[in-house]
Amino acid sequence: MRRALALLLLPAALLAWWDFWPYTEHQDLTDKAVDIAAERWSELADEVRAYRGELKQGSHDEDFGEDTLYGSSADYSAYHPALPGAWWPTAQLPLNALQWVRAWQNPFSWDEAVRLYPTNRAAAWLALGHVLHNLQDLFVPAHAFIAPHGPGTSGLVENHSWPLYFDNFEQWCEVTANELDRADPARVPVGFAAVESLLAAAALFAATDQDSLGYRPSDWFAPPDAPGGWGRYRPYPYQGYPCGRDQVDNDLANAWSLFIVPRCVEYSAALIRLFYDQHHVAVREESHPPLRAETRPSVGRGRVRFSFELAARSRVQATVFDATGRAVRVLNDGPAGPGTVTLEWDGTDDSGRHLGPGAYCCHTRAAGRSGRFRAILTR
Repeated sequence: MRRALALLLLPAALLAWWDFWPYTEHQDLTDKAVDIAAERWSELADEVRAYRGELKQGSHDEDFGEDTLYGSSADYSAYHPALPGAWWPTAQLPLNALQWVRAWQNPFSWDEAVRLYPTNRAAAWLALGHVLHNLQDLFVPAHAFIAPHGPGTSGLVENHSWPLYFDNFEQWCEVTANELDRADPARVPVGFAAVESLLAAAALFAATDQDSLGYRPSDWFAPPDAPGGWGRYRPYPYQGYPCGRDQVDNDLANAWSLFIVPRCVEYSAALIRLFYDQHHVAVREESHPPLRAETRPSVGRGRVRFSFELAARSRVQATVFDATGRAVRVLNDGPAGPGTVTLEWDGTDDSGRHLGPGAYCCHTRAAGRSGRFRAILTR
C-alpha cells in the first residue's frame, strides 16, 4: 500500500519541483545584460565577463531569500512612484525596495558591493547580482503597484501547479531568447547618479501606460491607498491574468513581455555601468583628495553658485540631480581652470523650464577628482 501510494505521489512531487525550481529568468536577464554592457563599453568588458557567474548567481539567489538576517520576508521588491513610502504589509521591516538596497540589514546591499570591491571583487559582483534582482523585479507591474500575491487573491492569480508560487517575474512573464535579443545597447539609459534613481525609473516604466503599444498596467493594478497598504487588482479583461508562461495564447501578456523584457535588460546593463563607474572612481580617487565641497548648502531664490579650486586646466563635468536622484540639468561639460572655478545654476532643467523649490545636488568631476555640492532653491 505504501509503495503504491509513493508511486502515485512521486509524479506529482516531481512536477511540483520542476515547476518551482528551474526558472532562470533572472539569470537569463543578467546574462544578456552582461553581453549588452560589454558590447557598449569596452573598458568594462573583460571584468564584467570575468564575473558573469557571480552576477548571475546573485540575481538568482535573491529568489530564495534565506540568506538575509530576517529570512525571505526581508527581501523587498516593491516600490510605487506615486506612493514611495509604501512597503509590503507582510514585511518584517517597513522598507521599500529602494530603501532595502541600501539597508544595513541587507548583507548584499549596493553599499556592501561597493565596499567589497577593492578587496574581494567576486563577492562584490555577487552582491551586485542581488541588487540586479531587485531592479528586475520592479519591472513587474504587480511590484510597481504593490499588489497582493499568491492564493490570497481568491484564485485570481494563476499559481502554476505549485500551490504557493507567487506572481513574481518568473510567473508573470516568460523570458525567451527572442525577447532578450530585442535589447539594444544603444538604448541603455545612462546618467543616473544613484542606484535608487535607477530603481525608481524602472518602477515608473512598469507603472506607466503606453496606449500606443497596448501596454496598460493600470487596467490590471491600482496602487495602495496609503503606505503599508496593498494595491488592488482591477477586474480582468478577457483572457485572465497576464502570464506568458501559463497562457502563451494570451496576446496581452505576450505584448507586455515583448515590451518589458528588452527594457529590463537595458536597465540591468545600466546598473552594471553605474556600479563600475562608482567603484572605479572610488579606487582612482583613493590617492587624490576630493574637490572641496561647501560645508553648507548653497541657498538661492532660483539661482545658486558652486565654487572649487583646480590646480590646472581640466575638463569639468557637472550635473544637477533632484532629491530623487534624477538628472535634471547638465551644468557644465568642458574645460575650466586653473584657479577658482565657479558654476552658476539658474534653477532650470535642460529644457529651460524652472524647477520647483527644494533640495538639489550638483555632482562634479574634474582632474580625476569628484565633489558633491548641495543646493536649496527657495521660492
